[in-house]
Amino acid sequence: MLTEYDYIDIEDKKTHDYKGVFVPSRHAGEVKDFLDAKLMKKKKDELAGILQFAGIADGELGEKSIQDLMEQKKSRY
Repeated sequence: MLTEYDYIDIEDKKTHDYKGVFVPSRHAGEVKDFLDAKLMKKKKDELAGILQFAGIADGELGEKSIQDLMEQKKSRY
């Protein structure tokens, strides 16, 4: 009955809150790959934010000045 639709929005009738979406099996792989890539990028960004302070805690940076650290960051990225 619903095979002709690419996706179906789900909405609560009382509150009109958006609850989700149904995706047919022919698109499920693409949607899953997209969400996996998006979640992986988010995790990498969070980890990079945490790890930038790990060098400070380990003493890895030593006695470098902020100018030296900024130059090192510019050359890395």
